[in-house]
Amino acid sequence: SLAGYVQDMLDVVDTLQLQNIRFVGHSISSMIGMRASIERPNTFKQLIMIGPSPCYLNDGVYKGGFDQSDVDELLMLMEMNFDGWASYLAPIAMNAPEQPALAENLEQTFKAGKPLVTREFAEATFLTDHRDQLQFSQVPTLILQCAEDSIVPLEVGEYLSNNLANSEFRLMKAKGHYPHISHPQETIGLIREFFNNGVASH
Repeated sequence: SLAGYVQDMLDVVDTLQLQNIRFVGHSISSMIGMRASIERPNTFKQLIMIGPSPCYLNDGVYKGGFDQSDVDELLMLMEMNFDGWASYLAPIAMNAPEQPALAENLEQTFKAGKPLVTREFAEATFLTDHRDQLQFSQVPTLILQCAEDSIVPLEVGEYLSNNLANSEFRLMKAKGHYPHISHPQETIGLIREFFNNGVASH
């Protein structure tokens, strides 16, 4: 589960005695930050979620992007051919063919991880469901959703926007799942705008 990652974050917060935190999370890290903010709502000032998802599995009318069989195949590939998994996923996730070096760097980042640890984290990521926690999040939140994200479909960003109080949804021009890498200026600009303007409740 992600509970240990949430506790790690809270341990850092306590050790450094942090207050008024502006948390920036990418992908599943967004849910880790959200869950930490639910436990310590007065400690977090704002949440910025880049390509977030509370649940990656399709579930009836909810379209998370993956069927169970898709995740099973992905986890099996990670176990049987870790380098092959990295080579396969990196260009799809980056989705920036005009900048091939970005996918190559992401692939090397994947390969640098320990296969067993990476697979266990992937399992915790793709097989956990945080939708029931959204109702408890009250910290002002910016949701940055990319166009043509192969990991997190547009419907997921819209679902978050409709189920997170105090949230602002922004559909980016950037494509893929890593806009902070492929389109840093757009990402930075939207975050700065959110810092300056805050967010209205809905």
